[in-house]
Amino acid sequence: MFAETFEAFRIPVASFDRQTFDEPIVQGIESLLPYRDEFISVVSAVSRYSSSDDDRHLRRFFEKLIPYMFRPKTVTQYNDWYWDNFKFVIHEMFLYAVGLLLKHERFDLVWQLMSQGYYVRDALDNSREPMHHFGIIRQHMESLTYRNKRLQFNRISLRADMLEKRSHVSGLPFVDLMQADFVLFFFNSVTSFKENGRARWWPETLLYYQEYAPPFEIFARSESLRYFQKVCPLIAVKSKDELGEMFKLFGIQNSPLYLPHWDYFHTLSLPGATNFEKLATKQ
Repeated sequence: MFAETFEAFRIPVASFDRQTFDEPIVQGIESLLPYRDEFISVVSAVSRYSSSDDDRHLRRFFEKLIPYMFRPKTVTQYNDWYWDNFKFVIHEMFLYAVGLLLKHERFDLVWQLMSQGYYVRDALDNSREPMHHFGIIRQHMESLTYRNKRLQFNRISLRADMLEKRSHVSGLPFVDLMQADFVLFFFNSVTSFKENGRARWWPETLLYYQEYAPPFEIFARSESLRYFQKVCPLIAVKSKDELGEMFKLFGIQNSPLYLPHWDYFHTLSLPGATNFEKLATKQ
């Protein structure tokens, strides 16, 4: 029932003014905060106390939400930003789901969320494919790009800023959200490379990850060989050697493995984030 309540938060077209259409979007995002927090509480309880290794309920929850990010069939005249409030919050909740499951080492459930695909019939125009990669959950938001320019915020990513600010009242440290974003990005990159896929996951939150920051927790713990072997499926490799070979392909000209850049200088250190030198060095 939780997913169906989203319809009440669809912003009426009459609320939009062409010059300030970003305002009702931001207000709509804020109005959904209590529902995001309720979702976090549920997933936190599941990740701590449920013994099930079946992700069906969580995956099907997102299958019900995904259509809200796209044009309803009853709407014929529209702008893509009409449902940007849904794009933001659904993406945010997916990050929290993965972040909480990683925090409590429910690696089996995380792997299923990334690998099983999402059945979303008729969500996309001109698409005959009912199954979609998890990358469908992160959609571009024209309204925030416009807002950043209109109000002269001059921020690299207003979306990342909002995710960071809203994390303060979530109960989950923002670094855990970044860890989730990193795993989603890396798993997507490597699997797409191996399978000649095209789906991409842009890691919004990693704008906040500094080059000399400590490695993410699951990789710090992966100094243990046994722990690293549990983490390997989450990054789509079978060994440290294979991971090293993947690193060599990121950012090379004409390689499908891209490194995200946020400005001329700020990018991501893959060896640093993954604690590469110390991986699997202990029994």
